[in-house]
Amino acid sequence: MKGTALSSFNPIQLATALLGLVFTGFLWSFTYHQMETIRLETLDASAAEQTNLVTIVTENLRQITERARLIANLTVLGSAPSASQLAALDVLLASDPVFNRISIYATSGGLIYASSPGAGQHLEADVLQLLDNHQDRFGSGTPLLRPEPAHTESYFVPQWRLPFVVSVRNPREPGKDRVLLIELDLGYLLSLYQRMDLGRSGLIQIYDAGGQQRVRANSAGIIIGGGEFPQPPEAQGSDPLRFRQQISGENDPYQSVLMPMPELGLSFVLRRSEAEILKPYQAIKQRYLIVLMLTSVMILSVVAWLLWMLQRRQRTLSALHLAHDDNSRLIERLEREHQRSTHAAATDHLTGLLNRRSFVEQAQQVLDDLGAPALIAVLFIDLDRFKSINDSLGHRTGDLLLKAVAGRIETLVTSSDRAARFGGDEFVLMLIGRLGRSDLESVVIRLRDGLSAPYQLEDKRVHVSPSIGIAWTDGRERDLETLIRHADIAMYSAKRAGRGQYRYFQRSESEHRTEEFELEQGLQAALKHSEFELVYQPIVDLVSERLLGLEALVRWRHPQRGVWPAERFIPVAERAGLMSELGIEILRIAMRQMSRWRQAGVDRMPVSVDVSPQQLQHNGFSECVLELLDNLSIDGAELRLEVSESAILGTNTQVYDQLEQLSQAGIGITLDHFGRGYAGFAQLQRLPFSTVKLDRKLVGEIRRSDEDPAILSATIALARKLSLEVVAEGVETLEQLACLQRLGCNSGQGALLYPPLVCDEITPLLQSQIDRRDT
Repeated sequence: MKGTALSSFNPIQLATALLGLVFTGFLWSFTYHQMETIRLETLDASAAEQTNLVTIVTENLRQITERARLIANLTVLGSAPSASQLAALDVLLASDPVFNRISIYATSGGLIYASSPGAGQHLEADVLQLLDNHQDRFGSGTPLLRPEPAHTESYFVPQWRLPFVVSVRNPREPGKDRVLLIELDLGYLLSLYQRMDLGRSGLIQIYDAGGQQRVRANSAGIIIGGGEFPQPPEAQGSDPLRFRQQISGENDPYQSVLMPMPELGLSFVLRRSEAEILKPYQAIKQRYLIVLMLTSVMILSVVAWLLWMLQRRQRTLSALHLAHDDNSRLIERLEREHQRSTHAAATDHLTGLLNRRSFVEQAQQVLDDLGAPALIAVLFIDLDRFKSINDSLGHRTGDLLLKAVAGRIETLVTSSDRAARFGGDEFVLMLIGRLGRSDLESVVIRLRDGLSAPYQLEDKRVHVSPSIGIAWTDGRERDLETLIRHADIAMYSAKRAGRGQYRYFQRSESEHRTEEFELEQGLQAALKHSEFELVYQPIVDLVSERLLGLEALVRWRHPQRGVWPAERFIPVAERAGLMSELGIEILRIAMRQMSRWRQAGVDRMPVSVDVSPQQLQHNGFSECVLELLDNLSIDGAELRLEVSESAILGTNTQVYDQLEQLSQAGIGITLDHFGRGYAGFAQLQRLPFSTVKLDRKLVGEIRRSDEDPAILSATIALARKLSLEVVAEGVETLEQLACLQRLGCNSGQGALLYPPLVCDEITPLLQSQIDRRDT
C-alpha cells in the first residue's frame, strides 16, 4: 500500500515533500543544537557563579584561619603561664565571636589550657602525627582541620564546632613548642554566608582531608540528615573542580564545584540542582518548542497545501490527458462509426450491394460525367417465384438466396459496373463502357445463365431464374430515373413472356405501363367511392338442372369507361397489393346481398366468392370473415370460399390455419381452377376442401368424339373417391354437358346453363326455385 501511495506522487511532489521534511528536520536539529548550547551555557554560567561563591567562601575561611594563626603566634606561653597571660587570652577570645574555644596542648599531647570546660585532656597521637606531616608539607604554623572518625549514624549529624589544630613554636624557650586547638563556631561562620544567593537547592559542604563530610549547609543554615552524596572526586592541585553527582534516592543531578584547600586539610564543595539551574532554560526551551511546533505546523501545512495543489494540478492534467485520450478515442470511434454508418447507409444490409439511394447517386454521377458517347445499360432484375420460395421454405432460406444471388452478380460484372438491391428480390445494375449491343447482350445472357444455376442453401437445393429488363442509352439520355423506369417496364414484359427471360425496353410498353398506373390509381379511388358491384352465375345440378348455388363475380363500374370485368383489373390489383382490401370489399357486398335475400324471404343459396392468395397470407383474414358473418347474422354454411391452386402451392402454416378455422365455422372451401397442373392430389387430403372446381381448360378439351378425355375422367373419379363435390366450370356446349353427365360430374356452371346475372335477375330465379320445390 505504501508503494502504491508513493507511486501516486510525481517527482515534483516527492521533491516538495522531501524539501519540507528536510527543512522541518533542519529547524528541529538547529533548534535542538541551539537549546543544547543554551543549556550548556546556562550550566557554565552557573558553574562560574558557583566558582566565584566558593572562592569567596574559601577566602573568608582562609582569613579566619589566618586570624587563628595570629592568635597562635601571640600566644607564646611558658611551662607555667601567668594569670595575666591567661586573662589577656580570655579577653581576646571574648572579643572575637568566630572562635568558640581555644585549647593549648603540649607537643606531647597533654592539655595546658582550655578557654572553656569540655576540652579533651590529651590530643590523639595520630592527630599529632598528621599535624607534623602537615607542617612538613606546608610549613610551621599552618592550621589543619582536625580529622574526625567515620560516622556510625545512618544519616549526617554535624558538629557545631569546626576544630583546627596548629603548631606554635616558642622562640623564647626552644623545645617548648605548643599545639593549639582552635574551634570555630559554625553558626557564626555560616551566618556570614546567608546573604549569598545559593538558590533553593544550593548546598555548601566541607570535607576534611580524609574525605569525611564535616559541614552541610544551605542559605537557611546547617542541614541535619538528608540523602548522602557520593564522596567528591579528588582534586589535582588547588584549582576548582567541576563535576556532577546525585543524592542517593534522587534522580536530579547536582552541578558541583569543589575548591580544594590542602593547606588547611579541607575542601569546599558548592552544589546546586541542575533542575533549578536550568529552570529559566526550561522556560526558554518551552517557548522555543512552541514556536518551533507552530513553525513546523505552518511549514508542513504549506507543504501539504503545495502537495494538494500539485496533486490537484496533477489530477487536472491527468483528467485533461484522459479527456484528450477519451476525445481521441471518441473521435476515432466516431470516424469508424461514420465510416460504418456511411457504408451502411450506402449498402444494403443483407447483401452488401449498394442500396437504392447510393446507386442513384453514383449512377447519376456516371451519367453526368459521361464525355464521349458510350453505351450504358440499366438492368432491372426480378427473381421468378421468389415469393413462393420465401413462403414455403422460410424467410431464412429467402435471405440466404438473396445473398447468394448478390454474390453471383458481383462475380459476373466488372469493377466499373454498379450493382444494387432495390428491395425484396429486385436488383438493378448499371453496365458501363460496353462497345456495342452485341457485347451488352452477351453480358445479359451470362447474367441470366449464371443466376439460373441451382443454389445450395445449407441442406436445400433451390432453383430460381431471373427476369431481366434492359434500358440502354448511348449518352443522349442522361436521366437515371427514366432509365430505371424503362428497365422496370421491360422487366415486367420479360415476366409476361415466361421465366428466365430478358427484354429490351420498347416505347409501346411505356404506354401500357402508364395505363396500368392510371388503373392502379383508379382502383384506389374505386375502393374509396364503392364503385364495385357483383353479378352472380348460377351453379346447377347437371342432371336435374336444380339450382345449387351462386358464384359472385365482381365488376367495376368505372365512371368514365363503363363496366369492366374482373380480368381487366384483378391482375393490376394483385400487382399493386390491393387484393386484400378489394377481396374484403367483395365479401362485404356479397354478404349484404345475402342478408337482403334472407330478409326478402327468398331461398337461401350458398354463395361462392373467390379468395386471392394475398388475402390468405394476410394476418387476420379469417377473423375478418367470421366477424362479417356475425355482424350480418349469416350462417357459415351459406358461404363458400374459392381458393385457386396457386394460393396453396407451398402452403405455409398461416394459410392452413386460416382455412382450417374457416372450415370449422361451416364455411365451404372450394379448390378453384383445379387441373391446371399446380396442385398435387396430396394437398386435397391435407387441406380442408369440400369441393373442387374443374378448370375451364379441362372442360374445353371435350370435343365431338365418343372418347372421353382421359385426364378429365381421372380427375373426376379421384375427386369422387375423396368424397369431394365436383363442379365443372365453363360448360358451353351440349357435348360438354353430355360428357360431364356421363363421367359423373355433380354440378356445373357456364354460358350453356346460365350466364352471369345481376341481382334483379337472380331474385326471381331464387323465388322460382322455391315455387318449384313447393310443387
